[in-house]
Amino acid sequence: MSKPLSILFVVILASALHAQQVERVYPDYDHSALFGVAVTDAGDFYAAGSNNTLIRSTDGGMIWEQLPMGEHRMHITHLTSDGNDVYFLAAPYETEGRPELWPDEYERQLFRFERQSMAVQHVPFPLLDTADIEFISDYDLAATSQALYLSYFGNRRRVLRSLDGGEHWQDLSFPDSLGFYITFHTVRGSDDILVYMRRSEGATLYLSSNAGETWAARECPKIQIGDPIQYLGDGRVLLQSFETGTFVISDSGDVWRDLGYPPFEKATCLGCGEDGTLFACSENGGIFCSQDNGTTWTTLRPDLQSNHLSVECEVFGTDGFIAADRYGRISITFDGGISWEESRMIQVMYGNPQMADAENGLLLGSKIDSHGLNYYFTNDGFRMLELCPPFRLYRPYMRTPQLWYSVGVEGYFGDSLLCRSEDGGYTWDLVLQMQDVKAKIIIPTADTNAIGLTTTHGLIYSPDRGESWSWIIEKEWDNSTKPQDIHIESSGKPIWMITHHDEPYHLLRSDGSWSVWDTVYVVPEDEIDDVWRIQSFTHLNDGGIYMLQVLGVSKPGPKRFRVLYSDDDGDTWQSWMATQDGHSTHGADRISILENGGMISSWRFFMRGALSPFILHFSMDGLVSEAVFYEHALVGNVDLSGYNIVAVDSTTAYLATGMGIYRITLPEVTNVQSPKPLPLPLSIGTPYPHPVSRAAESATLFLQSDRTAQVTMTVHDLAGREIGRLFEGALGPEGRYLNWSTHAVTPGTYLLQLASEKGVCRRKVIVE
Repeated sequence: MSKPLSILFVVILASALHAQQVERVYPDYDHSALFGVAVTDAGDFYAAGSNNTLIRSTDGGMIWEQLPMGEHRMHITHLTSDGNDVYFLAAPYETEGRPELWPDEYERQLFRFERQSMAVQHVPFPLLDTADIEFISDYDLAATSQALYLSYFGNRRRVLRSLDGGEHWQDLSFPDSLGFYITFHTVRGSDDILVYMRRSEGATLYLSSNAGETWAARECPKIQIGDPIQYLGDGRVLLQSFETGTFVISDSGDVWRDLGYPPFEKATCLGCGEDGTLFACSENGGIFCSQDNGTTWTTLRPDLQSNHLSVECEVFGTDGFIAADRYGRISITFDGGISWEESRMIQVMYGNPQMADAENGLLLGSKIDSHGLNYYFTNDGFRMLELCPPFRLYRPYMRTPQLWYSVGVEGYFGDSLLCRSEDGGYTWDLVLQMQDVKAKIIIPTADTNAIGLTTTHGLIYSPDRGESWSWIIEKEWDNSTKPQDIHIESSGKPIWMITHHDEPYHLLRSDGSWSVWDTVYVVPEDEIDDVWRIQSFTHLNDGGIYMLQVLGVSKPGPKRFRVLYSDDDGDTWQSWMATQDGHSTHGADRISILENGGMISSWRFFMRGALSPFILHFSMDGLVSEAVFYEHALVGNVDLSGYNIVAVDSTTAYLATGMGIYRITLPEVTNVQSPKPLPLPLSIGTPYPHPVSRAAESATLFLQSDRTAQVTMTVHDLAGREIGRLFEGALGPEGRYLNWSTHAVTPGTYLLQLASEKGVCRRKVIVE
């Protein structure tokens, strides 16, 4: 790309990103994950979590207000109260870089929300005295009316105590200095502090009744990271054994009594009231209580199906209990579980949207308390969702707001059926019934009246909404041999098919009659082990084609992407690696390509001990460069199969998460054709006749690079095998001519490959 064009592109991109907008359209309130709850002596409830969420209720949980965060933007992961103020640990937004408050190598910092001033204040704490440490990402926080406790560790650990709300800190020492995983545990109404410390050969509990001046130690069973331990007061400790699943209790010493199995598989949090009532939240959403220290349990709310919930809880008063989960739901009881108040209740987990246009679409979702899946439709860009009318089959497809299709099987072993609705899913007509053929996937086409359907017998096509049908491809397909993807432009134009079965990925292109197929791309033999799959194939407004390859998923580290581009209907392909600048700890999870060539990519930042924020980027140069425009943290245990970015046109896309739908609006300034020239570092010119004749002395090729680079020119067959090497050496912008003797190859189709460290150019050539 020339310098003037580069400068122009940067100006355009900067203007575009400034005007970009991400709007949560459903639900109309934030549903961020909650990672902590706290109750003050005044009876105020607090909850905190991802995406700068710090909320408070002063009326018993009926109304929750977002508290002012000032200039801070962070994800809160721990919350506690000393009875008056609340304290929390938080990590910065990844898109903020490393703000001044966050020292290098430390993932979290400590903050206090002062109730009187209604302000968030940073609370500095002592750091390790050496730079030779790994990234500190494991923390815990606790408070009593007497003291504030903080621990952090990486390859070194530190346990701190403050008796004045964080103004001054002292190091706490323990008899065993080799422990590494450290958690704090308290019980309401007591200033005792219990510390769990794991060692390589076991685990130890340390109990102090004098704010850490002295410690009483006892051996205890190991637990998994994050599993709850409940201090019951008077030296008694309860936990759930990781090895047996039973609850065990210790009254004082190293002896642990087994209390048997609870009526749930695993507890994610425990709470003990002032009268000794014990509450437990299970990982499947149930709530239980015990009046005899965990020996027997009463079900207050039964387990859900199998939604593995992480829950934080707190007790208050005699019969009060509050719990907040990763889906943002808050449950409160004031009478020991007889009645419950629930707020911020999310009804539907969202995912896998399909759009007919920028406003009309379908969405598959389910209630969090069931396995049942339902389809919802929208006609206003997901601001309102309505349950789809009942339909005969199980997989609908919205072609236009009124024209829907549905595919399925009649009974378990019955005929394959395709039904059509022309009134938005309310009434259906049977348009195709096939015996001994299993229908697979509906294939969209550029023509809204046309439809394709993959089956176990091949590809069948209708140009007139299912009134007439013809077989385009008749071939036996099963799950191992079916094409990965098929794209039908419209009648008389090529069909594109990506195949992969017992061979490298191939991209096949049909002619206008759909009777002749050519291989226009094949993964070279030396790349087969690194290519996991081809993620997307997109035809642009200007006729260009993008393909994305996902690389190296089986290897440690984040996903890598290779971008492939063709501007001549697949005869020539340029490829380069998508940028990962600044993403060394990220993994690209979703990339969506707009019809003008713009790309929205989602990179996941892995944060230990918490959720994993997703960072959205925008690119107009094929992911050679990216600009950040949005960050949003998801629930850690949301099924990411429902996390998608769906491009609608050149200016609109939707982000679907397990917690809601977000509309991404791109300004008109980005609504341009693919920038010319694209970042194509290499080219293979075409001064030779095509097809190439073996009778001629040689074929003349013209090679060129946009900068001086060491290149290799090779010839590959359609199996991806290298069968000849034509040139190795330096190549620059001035280019060079190369003569290729074709006598050494048999008649057929071959791929010429010109490669440098910056990218690869491949061109199909036919030898006769």
